[in-house]
Amino acid sequence: MWSEDLSTIAPDLKTVGVELHGVGTSRKGLDEFQSVQFLKGKLYVDEDGAAYTALNFKELGLLDGFGLLSPAAHKAYMEARHRRVPGNFEEAEKGMQMGGTIVISPKGGKGGQPAIVFMHSQTGYADQPDPQDILKAVQGALNANEDMGPEDDSEEASSR
Repeated sequence: MWSEDLSTIAPDLKTVGVELHGVGTSRKGLDEFQSVQFLKGKLYVDEDGAAYTALNFKELGLLDGFGLLSPAAHKAYMEARHRRVPGNFEEAEKGMQMGGTIVISPKGGKGGQPAIVFMHSQTGYADQPDPQDILKAVQGALNANEDMGPEDDSEEASSR
């Protein structure tokens, strides 16, 4: 469901060179996910969790499973059912792996260099950032970069 919500801003992100990429932990359900196009972008599978570990995304323990009973998780579940989003419950233990959202803008950094302009690490099952906040962060980084102007490392610039 989150992938669908994120995909609503895909056209806006694409105009500034930001593409959507999704990373999952299992191939189970991948074909269905792709055929329905929940995410308007490329998908990758990280079965050993190397990317999740490198990004320090936490994995919830058995007692954290009670978070599924939280009002936010229940609301997300009901919304998914309403939208008829299928679930992959056969590998539920992989559902304990939290993820996140990272936006890398190709020109959002100093001097128009690639930079992480937004990062959100999930703390619970229904913890997802608002797509509009992501869009604002990307636009803000690009605007700040435009305000700074291009970097000029030439000798002429240093003699001014």
